[in-house]
Amino acid sequence: SCATLSSGLSAATQAEMEAATSTTVAVTPGRTQYHPGVAKAWANILAAGTLSGSYNLTSLTDTGTGDYLANFTTAFSSTAYVGLGTVDASATKFHNAVRHSSASTSQVLTFESGLTAQDADNSAAWFGDQ
Repeated sequence: SCATLSSGLSAATQAEMEAATSTTVAVTPGRTQYHPGVAKAWANILAAGTLSGSYNLTSLTDTGTGDYLANFTTAFSSTAYVGLGTVDASATKFHNAVRHSSASTSQVLTFESGLTAQDADNSAAWFGDQ
């Protein structure tokens, strides 16, 4: 059932958010995460293997040089999710890769142009169904 907002609009249900087709319901903060175009998790990762900010991560594990494991608070429904990453702009010769490890974890890798693993400040975001 839909709740009526003070504006007269109905609040979107989870199913309406997942369908992402209605233009006649309002989005509330508690339903935003169900929209397919919204990041379900993100992280700002420091080279030392710690988080300087995150959403929907219980922890980050530093598993080696340039190798970080993001542990999601709410797991994805499958491994069919997308992870995107960037490296700090001051590290111009560095790259970032985000790999699906499982529905509840994702590996974030940083490396230099010669493909040698290197610790670097980086960021990652994940999109998909939870």
